[in-house]
Amino acid sequence: MLVCAVMSALGSGCALFNPGSAVERITAERPFLPPLQSERNVIDLEVYYVDRVVGDPTIGDGLWGAVNQAAGPLSTHAKLRSEGIQYGVAPSSAPPALQSLISRGFGASSTRVTEMRPVPLINGSSAPVLVGALPPTCTIPSSGKRNAMTVQQGQCMFQVAAERLQEGWVRVAFLPQVHHGSQRVRPVATDQKWENQNGQQVESFYEQEFSLDLNTGEYVVIGMVDERPASLGHLFFRRGDAESRFQRVMIVRLAGMQSMRPQRNDRGTF
Repeated sequence: MLVCAVMSALGSGCALFNPGSAVERITAERPFLPPLQSERNVIDLEVYYVDRVVGDPTIGDGLWGAVNQAAGPLSTHAKLRSEGIQYGVAPSSAPPALQSLISRGFGASSTRVTEMRPVPLINGSSAPVLVGALPPTCTIPSSGKRNAMTVQQGQCMFQVAAERLQEGWVRVAFLPQVHHGSQRVRPVATDQKWENQNGQQVESFYEQEFSLDLNTGEYVVIGMVDERPASLGHLFFRRGDAESRFQRVMIVRLAGMQSMRPQRNDRGTF
């Protein structure tokens, strides 16, 4: 079964994000030492993994025609589609084509798998969200100025950041990444210094980053464009395996926001 990696907020830094990226802007706005507050905002996301047999009409044109693919800049959609990725937004009253995937499809069978994982994010933070694991050895296709490369133990991720805009509205940013290699201690840039943290090597695809302003209950549907084996979309949603029987669609819902009261421990810290 898939495990959605929900980690604590990552500090922004030159090793993680490009200056000016949407994820960087959201996380950089958090002060390093915020004033003590009685409550903190937590943004609740729900991530649905929908797997269907390749060619299944329930994840085909009917689904993509039911969501708003004009949300966000056209240039961003063009960049994503050039790499085999598409996304659309659906209202809180989900259209039937989407509702059927997330309400009647829970469970597993030989032809379909649907799973939901909650992803809580502190306002202004980011976390890696798993899209899917790759074969033991896999080739990341060339993208822009990046050459194709062969990796081991790869995992496709979105680094997801969330920022409260006003009551009921949140900006959510998605940065495609491939994490690969063995888990080992690596230097990672935090807000003020480099720290040694355990993890994999990370390849980030800034040209394919996108962000959306969502109202509570709205959905983002992310998936593959057509059948293009040498593309990021094929890597993320078909595991880069042309022989795979399944194709994945990832659905992210803004479930809501809640307040969390900090708890002081015995040493007087939070």
